[in-house]
Amino acid sequence: MSRIALTLIAAALGPTASSSFAADSCPAPCLKLPTDSRYVSYQGPLPGGLNPILVGTLAKGKAKRVVVVEGAVHTQDLGTPLFLAIKVDVNGITMEPLVLGNGIYETDCTAGGSGMAWACTVSGTFWLDIDQNPSLNGVPLTVTLAAQNVAGAFLLSVNASMSIRLEKK
Repeated sequence: MSRIALTLIAAALGPTASSSFAADSCPAPCLKLPTDSRYVSYQGPLPGGLNPILVGTLAKGKAKRVVVVEGAVHTQDLGTPLFLAIKVDVNGITMEPLVLGNGIYETDCTAGGSGMAWACTVSGTFWLDIDQNPSLNGVPLTVTLAAQNVAGAFLLSVNASMSIRLEKK
């Protein structure tokens, strides 16, 4: 197993980054990008809006391959209105399945209509066919998982993880 190092994720979170950390199977400076798989995780505040919290890059897309991503975001902020959403893309192209046409997965975690929740997890498996997106063939594949609390409470504490694989069809 690759060694994992904790690094600040300041680029994604701006001023809130001082209390957030990320782990990556190819830790900075990641001189040789992985070719087939990468794993990243994050623990810290969830910024306002649908903003990236996890980013991982594979060396390059290849014909007859599919990019497969499993992603999850979990929070356990007691008594907070929670309606989590995630969206995953590769080089700006939204991954399948295109939920409601926009690729945003949402989970309403309010307890029985009370408007409050005890815990919330949103997760999904996403994919994108390289052959159907030829602009991804032969270039680095940067996968981004963005998340937000649609209910509006910002700076929730979250745990998030993402695994990225390039698989033969």
